[in-house]
Amino acid sequence: VQSGGALNIGGIRIQYGTATTASSSTNHGNASTYGYSTTHSANATISLSGFASEPLIVASCNTDYHEAKIGGIYSRSASGATVKVSASRSGGCASVVVHWVAIGDPS
Repeated sequence: VQSGGALNIGGIRIQYGTATTASSSTNHGNASTYGYSTTHSANATISLSGFASEPLIVASCNTDYHEAKIGGIYSRSASGATVKVSASRSGGCASVVVHWVAIGDPS
């Protein structure tokens, strides 16, 4: 998973890899916009290939901040998506490595 890759098994395509969020976060003030006790968020962009349609995408964030979490996966398409990491502090989501897996129909 560290280096990323893809494979087709029968009628299923699996692609996986890592991406890093932006080096600065967005402060949403006191609003818990992307989850309980989270006011900051940062995005990581992932690129996909070989899918016939929008795949299922799951992700996890690699950070020591206990409150950091995946705040959602947005702008999904057969060619990519945006993964949002949210936390109560900027350090919990800025420059964070995201591990992701996409599963769907091969093109």
